[in-house]
Amino acid sequence: MRGLSKLAIKLAALLLPFPLAVAIALSVFPTYFFDPEYGWYRQNREYAEGDGEPCRVMIMGDSAAKVACRPALLSDDTYNFSLQGATPIEEYYFLREYLENHEAPEYLLYMQGPWYFVTDEFFWSRQVYFHLLDDGEMREIEEQLRQTGDLSPFGVASLREFQKEAALYRFYTPQKYGVVFLKGLALDLTGHSRREGYQENYDYVVANKGQSQYYAKGANDQPVMTIERDTFSPSELIDRYFRALIGLCRENGIQFIFQSPPQNMSTKDSINSGWIDGFIAYMEGVRADHPEISVDAAWEWYESGYFDDAFHLDQDGAERFCAQLREKYPYVFGEVT
Repeated sequence: MRGLSKLAIKLAALLLPFPLAVAIALSVFPTYFFDPEYGWYRQNREYAEGDGEPCRVMIMGDSAAKVACRPALLSDDTYNFSLQGATPIEEYYFLREYLENHEAPEYLLYMQGPWYFVTDEFFWSRQVYFHLLDDGEMREIEEQLRQTGDLSPFGVASLREFQKEAALYRFYTPQKYGVVFLKGLALDLTGHSRREGYQENYDYVVANKGQSQYYAKGANDQPVMTIERDTFSPSELIDRYFRALIGLCRENGIQFIFQSPPQNMSTKDSINSGWIDGFIAYMEGVRADHPEISVDAAWEWYESGYFDDAFHLDQDGAERFCAQLREKYPYVFGEVT
């Protein structure tokens, strides 16, 4: 079957007009063209659609949560449903899809840093690029944009620009996929198909209940970001989706717990303390509006040696953090023995 797929890709590239070849190849054979990390994203969506056993404890968040929360160190019935670069916007739809196909979990532990309450910087380059949101979900986002007028998370100046950008991805146009098509085709023709990397990533998260591989050791002594603003102001659109996510949990009897992830000590001096205090105050305001949830928004600082890079914990850091979670939430993960 794989040989037939490769043959079809090559024939399409040679015989069809370039825009049509790109659209067919990327929509039918995405694993040969997308970056290998597509394996993480595709597996996440397939799990939401019903592929896999339901969980009692669900972890949601971005890549920091994806690598830090190891189900093997938490409990047998925990699943890490986090996704690299995701914000409450995408996570609302992923959870809604999951609940349509699975029994609801008892607990949802949500880990997210403040930045993803301000912007959705990977919305186009990952969530839309990999076609994780269907047409109906994209139309819902458009409607929320009309209601709030908040375009800030997406880096566009108008709703029309948002629609145009979405269409370029929706139809796999060469403007968005031409380069990756040619690169994937060249790699495949030289015997270096991207599918192997995709399959490795996909299989890893399946075997580890959603937790992804650790990142390569890099500049772990560098700050995650520099923020000089002294006040925190969330995006109105993201705030709306965050509260909708909480509402989805309430409607389905899921206990929602917000937990800030550990931060690299090297970041401490590069972020204005007023911005951090503002985020904590924002989360306390959300808890006041939704008294059924639990919130721990305070930041804990880990030494840089516990990180692979400025943002993601390494294996030792993950073990330390998971032990803290078990000690802090014994009613969720079971008593520490």
